[in-house]
Amino acid sequence: MKITGFKLFTYNVKLEKPFRISYAEFIEYRNIILIVYDEKGNIGISEVEEETEIRKIHSVLKRISKESKLTLHKVNYLMYKSDIDNITKCLITNALFDIYARREGLPLYVYLGEKLDEILSDITVGLDTPEEMLKEIEYYANLGYEVIKVKVGRGLSWDLNLIEKIHDRVRGKVRIRLDANQGWSFKEAKTILETLHKLGMVELIEQPLRKDKLDELKKLREISKIPIAVDESVRSIEDMVNVVKYEAADVVNIKVHRVGGLYEALSIAYLALKHNFNIMVGCSLETDIGILHDLAFACGVGAKYADLDSDVLNKVHILKVRIPFPMRKPLDKPGIGITEKDINWHVLNEVEVK
Repeated sequence: MKITGFKLFTYNVKLEKPFRISYAEFIEYRNIILIVYDEKGNIGISEVEEETEIRKIHSVLKRISKESKLTLHKVNYLMYKSDIDNITKCLITNALFDIYARREGLPLYVYLGEKLDEILSDITVGLDTPEEMLKEIEYYANLGYEVIKVKVGRGLSWDLNLIEKIHDRVRGKVRIRLDANQGWSFKEAKTILETLHKLGMVELIEQPLRKDKLDELKKLREISKIPIAVDESVRSIEDMVNVVKYEAADVVNIKVHRVGGLYEALSIAYLALKHNFNIMVGCSLETDIGILHDLAFACGVGAKYADLDSDVLNKVHILKVRIPFPMRKPLDKPGIGITEKDINWHVLNEVEVK
């Protein structure tokens, strides 16, 4: 395969409402979109958060474009040789996975393994006042959503108060996942677990402790009747090796953009599955394009859990096509399933690097 051209765009995204977690708040974000072209007229499209330099992306793409026999393995080798961050790796790698799947005439999720053809996603409720969060949870429950992920991590008494009120309002109507985003101490987590065991409504606890506290995560897992998931603890294959070593979780939340793209994500997934971890595929602040890659990965490797809802929280969408929600189903066309005709070009800003 030979890359014959590429284009870079930026996109400013406003959220429907502010989104808060235990250590940050988001009102809007800015992403980078990449479109790559090959010698047969195929395209590859990808997206990442704008946490890297456009000039650096452009430089790596120019270098890769000089290769006349470009394989995915060679791309990965070139990524390792280059001094680049995971965000840049993800942008380039994912676009090339998309283009390779198109060259084979396969949807990306089929190209990646086709363990599933759809997966149920949760919908996330960010931190707010307890009453506003409860209103949002009830709203989603009344819409018929089956799984709601609730952000916690504000402190022991605050979290316990919220959890008990959620139980009173929606018990039996929905399944709840809690995400503390590293917000609890081991002592707090033990106390909260006691309440959760009595209430029996929570199906998963995500990243309860600091990402580096693998020994404490192991101890918490040993006393928990509820599956423990790691998220921030896994940013690389080396991190996954440590989680396996410590037996620190039941579930690993793999975020494709954070670990450096699909090549790295697949390696982490295979290691996790080999050691009997369940897989959750999550997202960050991504639009429809990023979600299509995440969804292909989730269905390709057969994830048990999905947290793929960021696109539904955006005010404006990049794509004219909609991805079903909350039962997320990949588009049944080659690659991630979209063409340049499916893009709302008026919301994108093309970047020229001189």
